[in-house]
Amino acid sequence: MKANSIFDIPNIIASEKDALPFIEKRLEEEAFEQVKALRLPEAQKNFNEILHSLYTSSITFEQACHRTEQEIVTPPDYRKIRRWSERLVRTEMSKIFTLGYGDYLLSIGEKECFIPHTKCDESEECLRVIAGRRFSIELIQANIYKNYGLRTPIHPTVPLHANCRHIITKIES
Repeated sequence: MKANSIFDIPNIIASEKDALPFIEKRLEEEAFEQVKALRLPEAQKNFNEILHSLYTSSITFEQACHRTEQEIVTPPDYRKIRRWSERLVRTEMSKIFTLGYGDYLLSIGEKECFIPHTKCDESEECLRVIAGRRFSIELIQANIYKNYGLRTPIHPTVPLHANCRHIITKIES
């Protein structure tokens, strides 16, 4: 199965069912400490449930965005960001997938992952830092929070920036 963007995550999980427990474990552990919209414990709990439903294909991406808008109190500075819930769901879905799927790949003996180009390769940073390249899974995971707050992301990881559509994939043999 050839996957190349965040929208392929449900297909990856469906074809590699053993990866889901690793993703769920990372989701349970995630405190969303650096996400302004999720600072309140109730918001964290609600968002965790939304992502869990998304990973298990109980809801679609669009439904996850709608539930996020309904169940998460919008921070005042997010109100001016168009489609903030979509951006939040996409970014956090990608982050948890990278951590959990990376753990799964490591558990089956993989050391490296590949970050394919997407149909939406618009970000110069993604093209410069991650797209179309192989990386150590542990490096990608270790860098997951290092770009937070930087104007220009420099540490290779996925997501590289808010709203990033890249994913890590298994290296095809």
